[in-house]
Amino acid sequence: MLICVLNLHNIAFAQDTKEPILSDPQLTTELVGDGISFPTSMAFLGPDDILILEKNNGTVKRMVNGELLNEPLLQVNVSNQGERGMLGIAVQKNNGGPTYVFLYYSEPAPSNDKNLSHIVEPTVNRLYRYELDLNQGRLIKPMQILALPATLKTNHNGGVVTIGPDNNVYTVVGDLVGHRTLAQNQRSGNDVDGTGGILRVTPEGKPLDHGTISNSYPLNLYYAYGIRNSFGIDFDPITGKLWDTENGDAYGDEINLVEPNFNSGWSRVQGMSSLY
Repeated sequence: MLICVLNLHNIAFAQDTKEPILSDPQLTTELVGDGISFPTSMAFLGPDDILILEKNNGTVKRMVNGELLNEPLLQVNVSNQGERGMLGIAVQKNNGGPTYVFLYYSEPAPSNDKNLSHIVEPTVNRLYRYELDLNQGRLIKPMQILALPATLKTNHNGGVVTIGPDNNVYTVVGDLVGHRTLAQNQRSGNDVDGTGGILRVTPEGKPLDHGTISNSYPLNLYYAYGIRNSFGIDFDPITGKLWDTENGDAYGDEINLVEPNFNSGWSRVQGMSSLY
C-alpha cells in the first residue's frame, strides 16, 4: 500500500464529488482520515498510527485507525508566513529507550538572543528533538538540535527531516530565496551558514567527526549542498542510498540520488539545463 499526502492544487477532481481523478487504472485512492488543517508532513508510529503536522497552527496531531485524537501532542508558536511554519517530522525508536520525535519549524526568535544577531527578521528555523510520552499523550523534553538562518524572504525554508540507516538525522534547508553563499555555488558569495543543503547531525545535534566536506564548522554539518529547496528526502530501504526532490524555478524540478558531498548545482544549474 502506498500512502501519500496529496497537494490538492495539482490534482483534478470530479465536479460533483471530492474524489480525485486518476488516469492510471492500477492506482486507487482511499480516504484514511480527515479534519487536518494544512498538513505538511507525517510520520508513522505504527501501521495505523500517524503523527501529522499542521503548518500554520504549529500543531502535531495523532491519528489512530483514521480517527484524530482530541488533543494535539504538541502546539507551539510558529511563524507561518509563506512557506514558514511547522514543516518536518521524523520518528526514531530506540530499543529500551525513549522514542524521539524530531520537528523542524519556523520559530519567532527572541529579540534579545545574541546568537541570532545575523538574522534580519526575528524568525529562525529550528530543529528540535522531543520525547514521546504516550501515557500523557504529549511530546516532552524539547532539545534544540539546530538553529538555522532566516531572512526577510519567507520561502525556501526546506524543512523535511528523515532518519538515516546510520541513525543520524538528515534535514534540508533551502536557499531562503536568493540568499547566496558558497553553498549555493557563488564564488563571490558569503561564507557557508547552514543554508542551501542537506545537513546531517547526531540525535544529540552534534556534527559527525568525519564531515563529508570538511571537519570545520559549519561545513561539517553538510552532507550535500547546492540545493534550491526541497520538500522530500528519504533513504532507499534496499540500497540505503539517499534520494531527494528539488524544486526548480519555473521549470527543472529534480529527483536526485544524493551521494556524500553531492553538489546539486544551484544556483548555476537546475534540471537538465545548461549553465546559465
